[in-house]
Amino acid sequence: MRLQLARPDQTLLTPEQYSQLFTMHGVTMIFLYSLPILSGFSNYLWPLMLGSRDMAFPRLNALSYWIFLVAGIFLYASFPLGEAPNAGWFNYVPFAGLEYNTGPNIDVYALGMVLLGISTTVGAINFIVTLFRMRAPGMSIGRVPILVWGTLTASVANIFAVPSASLAFFLLWLDRQAGTHFFDVLNGGKPLLWQHLFWMFGHPWVYAVVLPAMGIVSDALPTFCRRPLVGYSAVALSTMATSLACLAVALLSGVAAWTSWKRFEQGRAVKAGEDRNRFLVKLSAVSSFIFIVAVIFNICAAHGFNDHAIESCL
Repeated sequence: MRLQLARPDQTLLTPEQYSQLFTMHGVTMIFLYSLPILSGFSNYLWPLMLGSRDMAFPRLNALSYWIFLVAGIFLYASFPLGEAPNAGWFNYVPFAGLEYNTGPNIDVYALGMVLLGISTTVGAINFIVTLFRMRAPGMSIGRVPILVWGTLTASVANIFAVPSASLAFFLLWLDRQAGTHFFDVLNGGKPLLWQHLFWMFGHPWVYAVVLPAMGIVSDALPTFCRRPLVGYSAVALSTMATSLACLAVALLSGVAAWTSWKRFEQGRAVKAGEDRNRFLVKLSAVSSFIFIVAVIFNICAAHGFNDHAIESCL
């Protein structure tokens, strides 16, 4: 991709090959790497941190991994055949529809994403049950490490968000293979429905990726500083607040967009829910700010709140 873009009018890749590489780069980073690698860390660290022998459902854990692996192989097996996904990782219709994309590229993507959705959902259920049923005696919910909080909130977000994307890809596959018209304008479908469903998943997914990573930092930092985490309650609460805010933004943005679309059909296009969405975005930003302040406070506390520590933080 970089060689193709290095000079104007390069012919290293055809437009179709570039579209496939561009799409699979996004799919790999968003769906096959960012969250799975954090889930891998949590799968290894959670039993050690919670004092349990294993996750609550070891076989379900294995099922989640093998479905993930099969989905990844399935998506990448389309490369040698020249039929890899080619409509961008966001896969907007109508470009991803049968009218403009007649090959099996989008069908491969849709089925692979349905498999990844199943893998992510069952893995999230396993994390949640493990926390509430497998903690060591005496470990209250207020004593669990911040990594556990981060993965818990991400798992809750995934349970509500991932089915939306799985449904969107399944409906698109039905449009292409079974003759349905969920996204076909000429037959009463609505392409905007894809954006509603996809971004009701996309908003929480961003936080599902970043919250476990923040949890790792919040646990590693006090360990190497050899100091307890001073702002434990603030960090835990901000983690939960960020997750709840992103879920609310996703839900209300979907409802507002759908309302706007219906009013547009009636000739009364308005920005429904704009004020609510703006408020929730601000709430999410504030909760993230609380998290950052708590981490800086912890660094200063680890060094005794002296001038050198404060200057280092700044």
